[in-house]
Amino acid sequence: MVVPQPEIERVFAERAAELGVGVQRGTEVVSFSQDAEGVRLLVKTGEEVREWAYAGLSFDLTLTILSILLSGIRVLAIIQPLIVLIAVLRSYFCWRMRRAKIASS
Repeated sequence: MVVPQPEIERVFAERAAELGVGVQRGTEVVSFSQDAEGVRLLVKTGEEVREWAYAGLSFDLTLTILSILLSGIRVLAIIQPLIVLIAVLRSYFCWRMRRAKIASS
């Protein structure tokens, strides 16, 4: 008996939903382990790169603002990096909300 791949995926997705397990597409299983609670998967989604980029940029901008304030340069000099930091943080939180919305649908 041959069962088409989309049918197999549908059945697995339905059963996973019954068990309260989310199905993630476009991911790679890096490793897995089993304990008394069940099986845990470590997956690679590509989203880690974006998370690290946002974190790195936010960290750099925060340190730029701090160094300007501590160096005695006029306070108005922080306006540009502060505006960019606000834009980066807004972009990050919008991206996270959009990702959560996609994951819940």
